[in-house]
Order: sequence, then structure tokens, then C-alpha cells
Amino acid sequence: MALTATQKVTVAEIVLESLATVETAASSLTAEQETSIGVDIILWGTIRNSHVKLNGQVDFDNARKRAGIFYRIRNMLGLPFVLFYELNTQEAFQLIELEVGGNFG
Repeated sequence: MALTATQKVTVAEIVLESLATVETAASSLTAEQETSIGVDIILWGTIRNSHVKLNGQVDFDNARKRAGIFYRIRNMLGLPFVLFYELNTQEAFQLIELEVGGNFG
């Protein structure tokens, strides 16, 4: 079962590539990869516009979920590695702060 045209448009949005690039890369996907991408597309749809971040006892941050989907799909499509966090400088600084701060104390 190949990805639908609508799914390919969403994948292009997720991986930040052109539709033509996604269409070419998607042509060599296995059925299992297409199913996995379909599941990620559904999850992406639920968190696409959710940018709430709570800190403290509860850490609810969909940016990590979006990054996971971004990396999984780019990898399955055979696209080159790109840092998700370079796309949003604020998230990159927060990631660095967490990694550095986590090594102390």
C-alpha cells in the first residue's frame, strides 16, 4: 500500500523537504515502513499545533515528539541527517541547557 498523495504532502511538511523529494524517496519504501509512517502521520496531526510547554513536576513538551517523528521518517526515506533543533533556536538553547545542566549535581 503506497502512501497517498495527502500523506506525501504531510510527510514533506514533517521532514521539511519538497514534495518531489518525498515522492522520489517514498517510491522505495517497504509496506512496513509505509505503515509506520502512516502511524507517525496520525500522531503528527494530533501534536502539529500543540506548542504548550509545562516545566516542573510535569514535562509536557511535544517538540521532542515532533523531533522523533522528523528523524524516524527522514531515516526511512533515506534523507540526509539534519538537526531538528537547528530549525528552532529557542528549542536548541533549551536542549543544550538541559544537557549541560544535567551533568551537575
